Amino acid sequence: AFRGLVGLRLHDELRVKDAYRALLPLAGRTIGSATGAVTMGPADQLLGQFALFLGNEKRARQHFEHAENLSIRLGNELWREAARNSLV
Repeated sequence: AFRGLVGLRLHDELRVKDAYRALLPLAGRTIGSATGAVTMGPADQLLGQFALFLGNEKRARQHFEHAENLSIRLGNELWREAARNSLV
């Protein structure tokens, strides 16, 4: 996840592609929740950002919708709002 965020910041397509592939198996889950110490929110939120950067708007929209749905199920308004705003 962090590798992809750095890739976005540096406009490094290869880094973002690698992060997207690595994070894809976590779609539908929250990132970091297994540790109990830190969570970054829905994996789909980051996957959507990565897909958008890589030029795949359709895939990005799907990820953002999944992030929004997970956020609603978990009752996290902050994550829901972030996903909803990404859909615009």
